[in-house]
Amino acid sequence: MQSLAAVRAGRAEVALLGGKRTESGLRFDLECPLLSLPAVFGTAVGTVPWTGAYLAADPELVAEKRLALRGMRADAGPETPLRIGMAWAGNPRYKADRQRSTTLSTLLPVLRTPDITWISLQKGEAAGQISSLPDDVVLLDGASEAPDLADTAAVIDGLDLVISTDTSIAHLAGAMGKPVWILLPHLSDWRWMQEVERTPWYPTARLLRQPTPGDWRAVVERAICELALLRRANLAQAC
Repeated sequence: MQSLAAVRAGRAEVALLGGKRTESGLRFDLECPLLSLPAVFGTAVGTVPWTGAYLAADPELVAEKRLALRGMRADAGPETPLRIGMAWAGNPRYKADRQRSTTLSTLLPVLRTPDITWISLQKGEAAGQISSLPDDVVLLDGASEAPDLADTAAVIDGLDLVISTDTSIAHLAGAMGKPVWILLPHLSDWRWMQEVERTPWYPTARLLRQPTPGDWRAVVERAICELALLRRANLAQAC
């Protein structure tokens, strides 16, 4: 949050919940939960205040993560054209987590797409699924040991695309203005609306939805097709 323009300009301060007062010693006169702000502002689809990416990674952390991930590469070949991050599960304590999250094995066909360096952005217990991947699939662990989202943002900064289920990783990528494909259940959270592939909250995001409840297979097939188009466009651009 320190990267917010208002904070950098000295017009706002960041304080930890339950921590000490802000650096200037200010007390809070008002409090409003983040998800209540659209109601306060009367926000509608046409008035979502997007003016571009509003979160950014720390440059020193970005350089550190790029160096670390380069050293983690499992092959000694040249750098592959596309670097894509993946997250597949959210907080298991969330009441609808079984609908929004999936398993890494479900996304295995996506990881078999050639000419892509895959980097895991997964946190928590679900990150342990990386060790169960077959030997012919390489997924670099870029986030399981990250102490907070600032480190994850530094990894995302060096990626071409993020593919994620409805997790904090999807929101972080969108807030950074990074291309992100969000894999959604048939009945998604209210903020993603229904039967649309774009969201005014994050113009760089695409919404890939289950056509029927629980149908992750269709979402995976759609992602594979879209990746083929992306690889083709990337190759044409390189030429």
